Amino acid sequence: MSLQGDFNFFRFIPGDPLYPFTPYITLGVGTFNYDPYAFLNGQKYFLRKLGTEGQGTATYPDRKPYSNQAFCFPLGMGVKYNLSKNINLAFEIKKSEISIKKIRI
Repeated sequence: MSLQGDFNFFRFIPGDPLYPFTPYITLGVGTFNYDPYAFLNGQKYFLRKLGTEGQGTATYPDRKPYSNQAFCFPLGMGVKYNLSKNINLAFEIKKSEISIKKIRI
């Protein structure tokens, strides 16, 4: 789930032939959940509960289970164009940066 906003460089009114296009930038903030898994011999294993990063072992007693929720920051740019009174077309390039406190490889 995210909340995003656009900044239009030119005046753009959907359906208005006087203002048919604009380049724009978009940015926002959001959150998402994830639950990593892998397949072994055709069986699906959820990795978080297995402690694949040493959680719950004597070797790494200070490691706690990681959260399955993270934040994202989508940002992008594009061009919007009025095709007709009810239809707009947009070409957009977007990237989402994610924020996870700890990533171990």
